[in-house]
Amino acid sequence: MTSTTDTWNQKLTDAKNSLTTQISSSVANGLASIDLKANGGYLSIAGNGSTSKVWLGGDNLYLTGDTHVEGDFFLTEVNNSLDSLKLDTSGMFLKQGGDDIGWIHTNNLVDHEQYDGLLFDLKAKGDYMAWGAQNANGPDGDYPIKLAWWRSDVAKAIGDDTVAGFQFSDPVQFDKNIHIPNANGELSFAKTNLSGNATTSPYPYFGRASGNAGFAYGSSAVYMVQGGNWSRVVNTHDPFKPDGGAYQNLQFTTMVSNNTYYPALTNQEGKVGILFGSTELYLMRDGKPYPLSGILK
Repeated sequence: MTSTTDTWNQKLTDAKNSLTTQISSSVANGLASIDLKANGGYLSIAGNGSTSKVWLGGDNLYLTGDTHVEGDFFLTEVNNSLDSLKLDTSGMFLKQGGDDIGWIHTNNLVDHEQYDGLLFDLKAKGDYMAWGAQNANGPDGDYPIKLAWWRSDVAKAIGDDTVAGFQFSDPVQFDKNIHIPNANGELSFAKTNLSGNATTSPYPYFGRASGNAGFAYGSSAVYMVQGGNWSRVVNTHDPFKPDGGAYQNLQFTTMVSNNTYYPALTNQEGKVGILFGSTELYLMRDGKPYPLSGILK
C-alpha cells in the first residue's frame, strides 16, 4: 500500500523532473543544466558544477556565490508598492515611506572635474543625517547618535537646546589646525607647558597655531599667552594677588569722590590705589584721592 508520504515524494520528484526539463531547454548556451532540489522546506536552483545557488525558503530569497545583475536593481516591499532601495550606475537611492530620502554616489567637483569623490546626499524630503553606534556593552540595544546634522524644523521639534546644523554627542579630538577663511593665521586646540618645563603637566590651549597668542586652562585658573609669555587671568570682581609673592591683594573697584564714581585699582582695604578720571589721574592715600596734576606741580 502506498503511503501519503510516498505519494508526495513522487509528486515532488515528478515536479522536479518536469521543471528540470523545461528550464534546461531554455537556458542560455554554456549552462549545461539546472539542478532543482526540495529539501527541508527550501527550493534550491544551481548550475551543474557551480557553487552559486538561489535558495527559496518561506518569504526569503537567498543568493550564494557571485551575483551579476543586468540593468537596475530594486529591493521593494512585499506589497510591491514602495521602493526602499535602488542600485544603478548612478549610485544607491534610499526611500522611506515612498519619499526620496538620500543618494550615495560618486561625483566630481564643479569646475574641477578632475577630482572625484564619494558623496552622501540628503534629498529635500530628508530631515536629518546621523552616524550612530551601539554601546560596547549593549550589542542588542539601540544605536545612540554620535554625530548628526539637523534641519531647523527638526531641531526645534527635538528641543533640549538642539540647534540646526551639526551636533557632536561624543568626545571630539582635533589633530590639525582650524582654518578661518580670509583670516591671517590659523587657530588650534593644543597643549602647552606654561613654565617651559616639559615635565610639567601640559594645559589645554586654544589660540594661534603658533602657540604665541591664546589661552591656557588650568584646573582652577585661566592663563593668557601673549608673545610666548603667559600671565594669569584674574576675576576683576574679586581681590587677587599679583604673581611674584606680593604680601597683599589688589582689587578693581569703584571709588566715590565729590559725588563722582571713578573706576579704581586699590589694595583690598580700599585705602591706597589709583582712580581713573576722564582727563585726570588720582592717587589715593589713606582713602583720600589726590589729583596727580596737583602733585606734579
